[in-house]
Amino acid sequence: ALQAGDSPVRRVGVNLAAPGDRQSESGTLWLDYTSVGGSSPDLAIECDPPRPRWRRRHAHQVNGEGDAWVSASGANGLRRLSIPLGRSENETQTYTVRLQFAELEDHQAGERVFDVVVQGQTVLEQFDIARAAGGQLQSVVREFTGIEAADRLEIALAPVAGEPLLCGVEVVLESQ
Repeated sequence: ALQAGDSPVRRVGVNLAAPGDRQSESGTLWLDYTSVGGSSPDLAIECDPPRPRWRRRHAHQVNGEGDAWVSASGANGLRRLSIPLGRSENETQTYTVRLQFAELEDHQAGERVFDVVVQGQTVLEQFDIARAAGGQLQSVVREFTGIEAADRLEIALAPVAGEPLLCGVEVVLESQ
C-alpha cells in the first residue's frame, strides 16, 4: 500500500466499482476501487461506509462529459473517500481534483441531491447529478483547482435528498 514517504502522487484516478484498471488518453492511470485483482498499485484508500452499494452499467450506456468507462460505475451511499498522496503531513502540494458523476439508477432531478466537501471546503452545494448532467445515464465532471493537500485527499459527501453517488476522482499535481 502507498504510504507517506513513497513516490508522491503526480496523477492518478480512482474509478469506483470499475471492473479493472485503465489508462486515459490524458495519461491518467485510473485504478479500480475496490481492486478486482491483477497487478494494480495498492493505494490505501479509505471509504465510509467501507462497502457502499456498488453500481455498474456498460460504458456504452453512458453519455456526456469525461470518459464513459469512468462514469459507468460508482459508489452509491458513499459518505467519505480518503486517497493517499504519498507525501508527509508537512509537505503540502497543490492539486487539480476532478470529480466524475452519472445518474446510474432511475432517479429524476431532485431525488439525489448532496453537498460535496474537498479538504474541508464545500465545493458543491445541493449538487443534483440528474439536473447537472441533463438526465439519467448522462455523465458530468466538476473540476476544482488550487486544492491544497499533503498526505491524503479527503472528500466528503453529505446527503440532502437520497443517497450520494460518485463515479471517479482524478487527482493531478499542479505544482512541483
